[in-house]
Amino acid sequence: VALNGFGGILGGIVGDVSLYTTIEGCSMSYANIYAPTAESVGGIAGKIATSTIVSACAFDGNIEVGIEAGGIVSVSSADDVIKNCHVTADIYAKGTVGGVVGTSDRSRVANCYVEGSIELDENAKIAKVGGVIGAMGSTLSDTVYALVDNNIVALEEMVLPKDAELYAHRIVGYSN
Repeated sequence: VALNGFGGILGGIVGDVSLYTTIEGCSMSYANIYAPTAESVGGIAGKIATSTIVSACAFDGNIEVGIEAGGIVSVSSADDVIKNCHVTADIYAKGTVGGVVGTSDRSRVANCYVEGSIELDENAKIAKVGGVIGAMGSTLSDTVYALVDNNIVALEEMVLPKDAELYAHRIVGYSN
């Protein structure tokens, strides 16, 4: 998929989904998503919300995006669940990148496996990069389970900009 000039939310399977939806058992293989002007790109879903579940999905390929990317989901909200997913990807972005989820507003990410590489644009001013989640928001929830649980990160490399305000970690890059 090549979308030059597209500035919205893009997913390999679905762009934006909400309201108690379940995405299960889907995969993208040998995928190349090139959307250098897109706001947000996920290998499976661009944005999920309102108790959406993404389970047993896989993404294998490359993602190149303008601002934010996630190997499975780019943006997720509180009470969403991403579980039992596998990512083999080389991901390139200019802002926030997570191996599984780019930005999570306190959703649960469990039992996922990530391999490949993450690279941020050398001109990025602020970089939030995590092997599982790039940036985790602060929405409070009544949930009592672990938010990031039993994930494996086997990234070959993270290439980060030298002069950026940098938040990077193997699991969660930034949390507020």
